[in-house]
Amino acid sequence: MKKLYTLIIFTITLSLNLSGQEYISAIGAKGGTGLVASYKLNAGGPGYLELIGGLDLGENKNLFITGYFEKHRSLGDSNVYWYHGPGAGVIFESGIGQESGNTAITLGWILGLDIGLEEIPLNFSLDIAPAIVLNGDSNFQPLFNGAIRYILNR
Repeated sequence: MKKLYTLIIFTITLSLNLSGQEYISAIGAKGGTGLVASYKLNAGGPGYLELIGGLDLGENKNLFITGYFEKHRSLGDSNVYWYHGPGAGVIFESGIGQESGNTAITLGWILGLDIGLEEIPLNFSLDIAPAIVLNGDSNFQPLFNGAIRYILNR
């Protein structure tokens, strides 16, 4: 049944006119690493600020907040955009087997695809956001994410 719903949503999405970057701000959910909220705001021209925050559902269940400055570019004449840019964040270590109250700083980069729908105010994106933890566990984390956002302003 889940496969049928996925097929129906995919078919409807393909039948709608696709457009990219025709929004000023959007809010929604981002998944792949946990329960994450995402807010995206046009900072002028091709620049967008994206703030994400939530609960990492990995081994330690940490809370985090991250910000990215993304530069969006069109893929030729298509209405699909790709984006990239630097980011930084804070992890509040509150998980299993960790001392409560520890924090870790992350630096990262984001690379992804962005698609919007003209008929309905929705935006979709897929990205990879590799990050390195500067203190705390000091490890490298390649994070794969998908997002769906409601477009607040066009």
